[in-house]
Amino acid sequence: MNSEALRRAGYAATIPDLAAGEILRRDGSAEPLGTLREFGALGPVRALIPAAAHEAQVEALREAAAR
Repeated sequence: MNSEALRRAGYAATIPDLAAGEILRRDGSAEPLGTLREFGALGPVRALIPAAAHEAQVEALREAAAR
């Protein structure tokens, strides 16, 4: 993640490690590096992404099935 995505998701040096995921941190600092491992760590960032409209999801599935 870039620094803006981390900021919006609430990731800072003070955030503790998550039970269901890992937040990689900069050497010598507790600042998040931007690499998140496992879905537990991605949850707060994914929650910021608006859901696609139903029609867009159906079209994406049709396109994927055609390929």
